[in-house]
Amino acid sequence: MAAARIVGIDLARFAAIAGMVLVNVTIVMGGTGEAGGWLGALERGMQGRASALFVVLAGIGCSVMARRDGRLELARRRILRRAVFLLVLGYAWQLVWSGDILHFYGFYFLVAAACLGVSSRVLWAAAAAAVLGWLGLHMVLDYGVGWRWTDLSHPDFWTPLGQARNLLYNGWHPLLPWSAFLLAGMALGRLDLGMPEVQMRLLLGGVAAGALAAVVSAAGEAAFMEEGALDMFGLPNDWRHPVVLLGRSSIPPTPLYVVAAGGQAVAVLAACLMAGSLWGGTVWAGTLAATGRMALTLYVAHVLFCLGVLEELGWPSASGREGAAQRTAVFLAVAVPACSLWLRFFRAGPLESVMRRLCG
Repeated sequence: MAAARIVGIDLARFAAIAGMVLVNVTIVMGGTGEAGGWLGALERGMQGRASALFVVLAGIGCSVMARRDGRLELARRRILRRAVFLLVLGYAWQLVWSGDILHFYGFYFLVAAACLGVSSRVLWAAAAAAVLGWLGLHMVLDYGVGWRWTDLSHPDFWTPLGQARNLLYNGWHPLLPWSAFLLAGMALGRLDLGMPEVQMRLLLGGVAAGALAAVVSAAGEAAFMEEGALDMFGLPNDWRHPVVLLGRSSIPPTPLYVVAAGGQAVAVLAACLMAGSLWGGTVWAGTLAATGRMALTLYVAHVLFCLGVLEELGWPSASGREGAAQRTAVFLAVAVPACSLWLRFFRAGPLESVMRRLCG
Protein backbone atom coordinates (compact mmCIF):
# COMPACT_ATOMS: atom_id res chain seq x y z
CA MET A 1 0.00 0.00 0.00
CA ALA A 2 2.87 2.37 0.65
CA ALA A 3 4.07 2.09 -2.97
CA ALA A 4 0.56 2.76 -4.28
CA ARG A 5 0.25 5.71 -1.95
CA ILE A 6 3.45 7.26 -3.35
CA VAL A 7 2.28 6.70 -6.92
CA GLY A 8 -1.06 8.31 -6.11
CA ILE A 9 0.56 11.42 -4.63
CA ASP A 10 2.82 11.77 -7.67
CA LEU A 11 -0.20 11.37 -9.95
CA ALA A 12 -1.83 14.24 -8.05
CA ARG A 13 1.31 16.31 -8.62
CA PHE A 14 1.06 15.57 -12.34
CA ALA A 15 -2.56 16.74 -12.35
CA ALA A 16 -1.48 19.94 -10.59
CA ILE A 17 1.31 20.51 -13.12
CA ALA A 18 -1.06 20.15 -16.08
CA GLY A 19 -3.58 22.55 -14.55
CA MET A 20 -0.89 25.06 -13.55
CA VAL A 21 0.61 25.20 -17.04
CA LEU A 22 -2.79 25.70 -18.68
CA VAL A 23 -3.78 28.52 -16.31
CA ASN A 24 -0.45 30.36 -16.43
CA VAL A 25 -0.11 30.22 -20.20
CA THR A 26 -3.73 31.30 -20.65
CA ILE A 27 -3.18 34.34 -18.42
CA VAL A 28 -0.09 35.43 -20.35
CA MET A 29 -1.75 34.84 -23.74
CA GLY A 30 -4.74 36.95 -22.73
CA GLY A 31 -7.34 34.21 -22.83
CA THR A 32 -8.93 34.69 -19.40
CA GLY A 33 -11.50 37.19 -20.65
CA GLU A 34 -12.80 34.95 -23.41
CA ALA A 35 -16.21 33.43 -23.00
CA GLY A 36 -17.72 30.01 -23.55
CA GLY A 37 -16.54 26.67 -24.83
CA TRP A 38 -15.13 23.64 -23.10
CA LEU A 39 -11.67 25.19 -23.00
CA GLY A 40 -13.06 28.13 -21.07
CA ALA A 41 -14.81 25.84 -18.61
CA LEU A 42 -11.65 23.77 -18.15
CA GLU A 43 -9.38 26.78 -17.62
CA ARG A 44 -11.81 28.48 -15.23
CA GLY A 45 -12.09 25.24 -13.30
CA MET A 46 -8.30 25.20 -12.87
CA GLN A 47 -7.81 28.84 -11.83
CA GLY A 48 -6.48 28.91 -8.29
CA ARG A 49 -7.20 25.18 -7.97
CA ALA A 50 -4.02 23.64 -9.37
CA SER A 51 -1.90 25.82 -7.09
CA ALA A 52 -4.09 24.95 -4.11
CA LEU A 53 -3.55 21.25 -4.84
CA PHE A 54 0.21 21.85 -4.94
CA VAL A 55 0.14 23.53 -1.52
CA VAL A 56 -2.00 20.75 0.00
CA LEU A 57 0.51 18.23 -1.37
CA ALA A 58 3.36 20.26 0.14
CA GLY A 59 1.68 20.00 3.54
CA ILE A 60 1.27 16.25 3.11
CA GLY A 61 4.93 16.01 2.19
CA CYS A 62 5.97 17.79 5.38
CA SER A 63 4.04 15.32 7.53
CA VAL A 64 5.36 12.35 5.56
CA MET A 65 8.91 13.69 5.99
CA ALA A 66 8.42 13.99 9.75
CA ARG A 67 7.10 10.43 9.97
CA ARG A 68 9.88 9.06 7.77
CA ASP A 69 12.68 10.83 9.65
CA GLY A 70 11.33 9.63 12.99
CA ARG A 71 12.83 12.59 14.84
CA LEU A 72 10.85 15.83 14.84
CA GLU A 73 13.88 18.11 15.08
CA LEU A 74 15.58 16.39 12.15
CA ALA A 75 12.51 16.92 9.96
CA ARG A 76 12.14 20.51 11.16
CA ARG A 77 15.73 21.36 10.23
CA ARG A 78 15.29 19.82 6.80
CA ILE A 79 12.08 21.78 6.20
CA LEU A 80 13.75 25.00 7.34
CA ARG A 81 16.67 24.44 4.96
CA ARG A 82 14.23 23.86 2.12
CA ALA A 83 12.36 27.02 3.11
CA VAL A 84 15.57 29.05 2.73
CA PHE A 85 16.35 27.38 -0.61
CA LEU A 86 12.88 28.17 -1.98
CA LEU A 87 13.01 31.74 -0.69
CA VAL A 88 16.29 32.39 -2.51
CA LEU A 89 15.19 30.62 -5.69
CA GLY A 90 11.72 32.18 -5.60
CA TYR A 91 12.81 35.78 -5.18
CA ALA A 92 15.36 35.30 -7.97
CA TRP A 93 12.69 33.74 -10.19
CA GLN A 94 10.35 36.64 -9.40
CA LEU A 95 12.59 38.76 -11.65
CA VAL A 96 11.63 36.46 -14.54
CA TRP A 97 8.10 35.39 -13.63
CA SER A 98 6.02 37.91 -11.70
CA GLY A 99 3.47 35.28 -10.71
CA ASP A 100 6.08 33.23 -8.81
CA ILE A 101 4.85 30.90 -6.08
CA LEU A 102 8.22 29.54 -4.92
CA HIS A 103 8.98 32.36 -2.49
CA PHE A 104 5.52 31.85 -1.00
CA TYR A 105 6.44 28.17 -0.57
CA GLY A 106 9.46 29.28 1.39
CA PHE A 107 7.19 31.06 3.86
CA TYR A 108 4.71 28.15 3.87
CA PHE A 109 7.57 25.88 4.92
CA LEU A 110 8.45 28.24 7.74
CA VAL A 111 4.86 27.85 8.93
CA ALA A 112 5.12 24.08 8.51
CA ALA A 113 8.32 23.91 10.58
CA ALA A 114 6.64 25.87 13.37
CA CYS A 115 3.56 23.62 13.35
CA LEU A 116 5.24 20.26 12.85
CA GLY A 117 4.70 19.04 16.40
CA VAL A 118 1.15 20.26 17.04
CA SER A 119 -1.94 18.05 16.99
CA SER A 120 -4.14 17.63 13.93
CA ARG A 121 -6.93 19.44 15.75
CA VAL A 122 -4.66 22.46 16.18
CA LEU A 123 -3.69 22.29 12.50
CA TRP A 124 -7.33 22.46 11.43
CA ALA A 125 -7.97 25.31 13.86
CA ALA A 126 -4.95 27.19 12.52
CA ALA A 127 -6.21 26.65 8.96
CA ALA A 128 -9.56 28.18 9.92
CA ALA A 129 -7.74 31.06 11.64
CA ALA A 130 -5.79 31.77 8.43
CA VAL A 131 -9.05 32.10 6.50
CA LEU A 132 -10.67 34.29 9.14
CA GLY A 133 -7.48 36.33 9.43
CA TRP A 134 -7.65 37.17 5.73
CA LEU A 135 -11.32 38.13 6.11
CA GLY A 136 -10.43 40.42 9.01
CA LEU A 137 -7.76 42.18 6.95
CA HIS A 138 -10.21 42.45 4.08
CA MET A 139 -12.59 44.41 6.26
CA VAL A 140 -10.02 47.15 6.86
CA LEU A 141 -7.75 47.08 3.78
CA ASP A 142 -8.39 47.76 0.12
CA TYR A 143 -7.64 44.53 -1.74
CA GLY A 144 -7.01 46.36 -5.02
CA VAL A 145 -4.14 48.50 -3.70
CA GLY A 146 -0.88 47.33 -5.22
CA TRP A 147 -2.46 45.54 -8.18
CA ARG A 148 -2.12 46.81 -11.75
CA TRP A 149 -5.08 45.17 -13.39
CA THR A 150 -4.01 45.81 -16.98
CA ASP A 151 -1.29 43.14 -16.69
CA LEU A 152 -2.12 41.55 -13.31
CA SER A 153 1.15 42.68 -11.76
CA HIS A 154 2.27 44.32 -8.49
CA PRO A 155 4.46 47.34 -9.40
CA ASP A 156 5.39 47.99 -5.76
CA PHE A 157 6.35 44.36 -5.07
CA TRP A 158 9.94 45.21 -4.12
CA THR A 159 9.07 48.01 -1.69
CA PRO A 160 8.81 47.09 2.03
CA LEU A 161 5.11 47.97 2.25
CA GLY A 162 4.31 46.36 -1.07
CA GLN A 163 6.16 43.19 -0.06
CA ALA A 164 4.35 42.94 3.27
CA ARG A 165 0.94 43.51 1.67
CA ASN A 166 1.69 41.06 -1.17
CA LEU A 167 3.01 38.36 1.15
CA LEU A 168 0.36 38.53 3.84
CA TYR A 169 -2.82 39.63 2.12
CA ASN A 170 -3.21 40.33 -1.59
CA GLY A 171 -0.44 38.65 -3.57
CA TRP A 172 -1.08 35.74 -5.88
CA HIS A 173 -0.75 33.21 -3.03
CA PRO A 174 -0.61 35.17 0.25
CA LEU A 175 0.00 33.52 3.61
CA LEU A 176 -3.51 34.56 4.60
CA PRO A 177 -5.46 32.52 3.64
CA TRP A 178 -3.26 30.20 1.52
CA SER A 179 -1.42 28.70 4.49
CA ALA A 180 -4.76 27.03 5.26
CA PHE A 181 -4.12 24.66 2.34
CA LEU A 182 -0.69 23.77 3.75
CA LEU A 183 -2.02 23.20 7.28
CA ALA A 184 -4.88 21.06 6.00
CA GLY A 185 -2.38 19.05 3.97
CA MET A 186 -0.24 18.50 7.06
CA ALA A 187 -3.28 17.12 8.88
CA LEU A 188 -4.18 14.87 5.93
CA GLY A 189 -0.59 13.64 5.70
CA ARG A 190 -0.97 12.05 9.13
CA LEU A 191 -3.69 9.72 7.82
CA ASP A 192 -2.98 6.35 6.27
CA LEU A 193 -3.59 7.52 2.72
CA GLY A 194 -3.10 4.03 1.35
CA MET A 195 -6.27 2.76 3.04
CA PRO A 196 -9.26 2.49 0.63
CA GLU A 197 -11.71 3.68 3.30
CA VAL A 198 -9.59 6.78 3.95
CA GLN A 199 -9.42 7.51 0.22
CA MET A 200 -13.21 7.18 -0.09
CA ARG A 201 -13.82 9.51 2.86
CA LEU A 202 -11.49 12.06 1.33
CA LEU A 203 -13.22 11.80 -2.03
CA LEU A 204 -16.70 12.21 -0.57
CA GLY A 205 -15.59 14.97 1.78
CA GLY A 206 -13.84 16.89 -0.98
CA VAL A 207 -16.81 16.65 -3.33
CA ALA A 208 -19.19 17.68 -0.53
CA ALA A 209 -17.07 20.72 0.36
CA GLY A 210 -16.92 21.84 -3.26
CA ALA A 211 -20.66 21.36 -3.73
CA LEU A 212 -21.47 23.23 -0.52
CA ALA A 213 -19.32 26.17 -1.57
CA ALA A 214 -20.99 26.25 -4.99
CA VAL A 215 -24.50 26.20 -3.54
CA VAL A 216 -23.79 28.89 -0.95
CA SER A 217 -22.01 31.05 -3.52
CA ALA A 218 -24.78 30.78 -6.12
CA ALA A 219 -27.55 31.42 -3.60
CA GLY A 220 -25.73 34.35 -2.04
CA GLU A 221 -24.82 35.98 -5.33
CA ALA A 222 -28.41 35.67 -6.54
CA ALA A 223 -29.63 37.37 -3.37
CA PHE A 224 -27.16 40.26 -3.52
CA MET A 225 -26.70 40.74 -7.25
CA GLU A 226 -27.43 44.27 -8.43
CA GLU A 227 -27.73 45.86 -11.83
CA GLY A 228 -24.26 46.62 -13.14
CA ALA A 229 -22.71 44.34 -10.50
CA LEU A 230 -18.99 44.13 -10.10
CA ASP A 231 -16.51 43.49 -12.85
CA MET A 232 -13.69 41.76 -10.97
CA PHE A 233 -11.06 43.50 -13.07
CA GLY A 234 -12.70 46.91 -13.42
CA LEU A 235 -11.98 50.14 -11.61
CA PRO A 236 -13.08 51.19 -9.13
CA ASN A 237 -14.51 48.19 -7.25
CA ASP A 238 -15.94 47.78 -3.80
CA TRP A 239 -14.04 44.69 -2.76
CA ARG A 240 -16.18 44.26 0.36
CA HIS A 241 -19.41 43.99 -1.63
CA PRO A 242 -21.29 40.74 -0.76
CA VAL A 243 -21.08 39.60 -4.39
CA VAL A 244 -17.28 39.64 -4.14
CA LEU A 245 -17.14 37.95 -0.74
CA LEU A 246 -19.47 35.18 -1.93
CA GLY A 247 -17.34 34.43 -4.98
CA ARG A 248 -15.19 31.34 -5.47
CA SER A 249 -12.41 32.81 -7.62
CA SER A 250 -8.87 33.08 -6.28
CA ILE A 251 -8.88 36.88 -6.71
CA PRO A 252 -9.74 37.77 -4.02
CA PRO A 253 -9.26 34.49 -2.06
CA THR A 254 -12.53 34.52 -0.15
CA PRO A 255 -13.50 31.90 2.46
CA LEU A 256 -15.76 30.20 -0.10
CA TYR A 257 -12.83 30.04 -2.51
CA VAL A 258 -10.73 28.28 0.13
CA VAL A 259 -13.51 25.77 0.81
CA ALA A 260 -14.12 25.18 -2.90
CA ALA A 261 -10.46 24.92 -3.91
CA GLY A 262 -9.58 22.86 -0.84
CA GLY A 263 -12.45 20.49 -1.50
CA GLN A 264 -11.44 20.08 -5.13
CA ALA A 265 -7.81 19.49 -4.14
CA VAL A 266 -8.80 16.77 -1.66
CA ALA A 267 -11.13 15.12 -4.17
CA VAL A 268 -8.45 15.08 -6.88
CA LEU A 269 -5.92 13.74 -4.39
CA ALA A 270 -8.30 10.95 -3.37
CA ALA A 271 -9.02 10.05 -7.00
CA CYS A 272 -5.29 9.91 -7.76
CA LEU A 273 -4.64 7.76 -4.68
CA MET A 274 -7.34 5.37 -5.86
CA ALA A 275 -5.83 5.30 -9.34
CA GLY A 276 -2.42 4.62 -7.81
CA SER A 277 -3.83 1.75 -5.78
CA LEU A 278 -5.51 0.20 -8.83
CA TRP A 279 -3.01 0.89 -11.61
CA GLY A 280 0.19 1.88 -9.82
CA GLY A 281 2.14 -0.86 -11.61
CA THR A 282 1.11 0.09 -15.14
CA VAL A 283 3.33 1.89 -17.60
CA TRP A 284 1.03 4.90 -17.97
CA ALA A 285 0.75 5.47 -14.23
CA GLY A 286 4.49 5.14 -13.75
CA THR A 287 5.14 7.58 -16.59
CA LEU A 288 2.75 10.23 -15.27
CA ALA A 289 4.02 9.70 -11.72
CA ALA A 290 7.58 10.29 -12.93
CA THR A 291 6.45 13.62 -14.32
CA GLY A 292 4.88 14.47 -10.96
CA ARG A 293 8.17 13.75 -9.20
CA MET A 294 9.80 16.58 -11.16
CA ALA A 295 7.26 19.29 -10.30
CA LEU A 296 9.84 21.88 -9.20
CA THR A 297 11.89 21.53 -12.38
CA LEU A 298 8.78 21.62 -14.55
CA TYR A 299 7.51 24.74 -12.78
CA VAL A 300 10.55 26.64 -14.02
CA ALA A 301 10.66 24.79 -17.37
CA HIS A 302 7.08 25.63 -18.36
CA VAL A 303 7.81 29.36 -18.27
CA LEU A 304 11.03 28.99 -20.29
CA PHE A 305 9.47 26.61 -22.83
CA CYS A 306 5.89 27.82 -23.26
CA LEU A 307 6.50 31.54 -22.86
CA GLY A 308 10.08 31.62 -24.09
CA VAL A 309 10.92 29.02 -26.73
CA LEU A 310 7.45 28.66 -28.26
CA GLU A 311 6.93 32.43 -28.11
CA GLU A 312 10.15 33.02 -30.04
CA LEU A 313 9.18 30.38 -32.58
CA GLY A 314 5.81 32.05 -33.00
CA TRP A 315 3.98 28.80 -32.43
CA PRO A 316 1.13 28.26 -32.31
CA SER A 317 -0.35 30.99 -34.44
CA ALA A 318 -3.58 30.87 -32.42
CA SER A 319 -3.93 33.19 -29.45
CA GLY A 320 -6.05 33.27 -26.29
CA ARG A 321 -7.35 30.05 -24.81
CA GLU A 322 -6.91 28.03 -27.98
CA GLY A 323 -3.25 28.97 -28.28
CA ALA A 324 -2.69 28.38 -24.57
CA ALA A 325 -4.22 24.90 -24.81
CA GLN A 326 -1.99 24.06 -27.78
CA ARG A 327 1.13 25.24 -25.97
CA THR A 328 0.14 23.29 -22.86
CA ALA A 329 -0.38 20.14 -24.94
CA VAL A 330 3.03 20.53 -26.59
CA PHE A 331 4.74 21.13 -23.26
CA LEU A 332 3.20 18.00 -21.71
CA ALA A 333 3.96 15.96 -24.83
CA VAL A 334 7.63 16.88 -24.39
CA ALA A 335 7.76 16.85 -20.58
CA VAL A 336 6.14 13.48 -19.88
CA PRO A 337 8.55 11.27 -21.87
CA ALA A 338 11.51 13.50 -20.97
CA CYS A 339 10.86 13.13 -17.23
CA SER A 340 10.40 9.38 -17.52
CA LEU A 341 13.68 9.09 -19.44
CA TRP A 342 15.53 11.37 -16.99
CA LEU A 343 14.48 9.32 -13.96
CA ARG A 344 15.80 6.15 -15.55
CA PHE A 345 19.29 7.56 -15.06
CA PHE A 346 18.90 9.93 -12.10
CA ARG A 347 17.10 9.70 -8.77
CA ALA A 348 15.45 13.13 -9.02
CA GLY A 349 14.94 16.05 -11.37
CA PRO A 350 17.66 18.70 -11.84
CA LEU A 351 16.29 21.29 -9.41
CA GLU A 352 15.05 18.60 -7.04
CA SER A 353 18.57 17.14 -6.95
CA VAL A 354 20.09 20.52 -6.14
CA MET A 355 17.58 21.06 -3.33
CA ARG A 356 18.21 17.62 -1.86
CA ARG A 357 21.98 18.03 -2.04
CA LEU A 358 21.83 21.42 -0.28
CA CYS A 359 18.97 20.76 2.12
CA GLY A 360 18.72 17.04 2.63
